[in-house]
Amino acid sequence: MIATFIPEGKDVYQDIHKIARQLMVVSLFLIGASIHLQDLKVAGWKSIAYAGSIWVIISALSLLMIKLFYP
Repeated sequence: MIATFIPEGKDVYQDIHKIARQLMVVSLFLIGASIHLQDLKVAGWKSIAYAGSIWVIISALSLLMIKLFYP
């Protein structure tokens, strides 16, 4: 709505929209997984980074296998 009245900041508004959308996805994931912010703090950033990297590797390998064997 602000972009309608002040169109000069179009690039900034788009960046804010992208960030807000990503934050919404993260919060919906945390709600769905019943994970609280305090739990993430207790786990530590190394554990979260490790889990995220494993998720990326498994996802990439799964996609590769699907593309190779199911053309």
